[in-house]
Amino acid sequence: KIGPEGGAAFASALQRNRTLRTLDLGDNRVGDQSATLLANALRGTTSLSSLQLQPLNDLHSGTPGLGHPASISGFSAVTNILKGNRTL
Repeated sequence: KIGPEGGAAFASALQRNRTLRTLDLGDNRVGDQSATLLANALRGTTSLSSLQLQPLNDLHSGTPGLGHPASISGFSAVTNILKGNRTL
């Protein structure tokens, strides 16, 4: 699981990175707060051309992930950023 601290660190690195083309966060149970941080980092990203977020939740542990009703604001943040992104 990518917790708030991990999400903040990942988002910070993503904002500085200009060469990453593919990002696969599947099976990482990206939580609501981390998803919002990542969405904000994706706003200025122009090198990324592939983003994988599935599965959207962890059915085995019962922990809600991105796309689960418990994390709907993080999901909304990501989808809103993606609407304006021209490379993903």
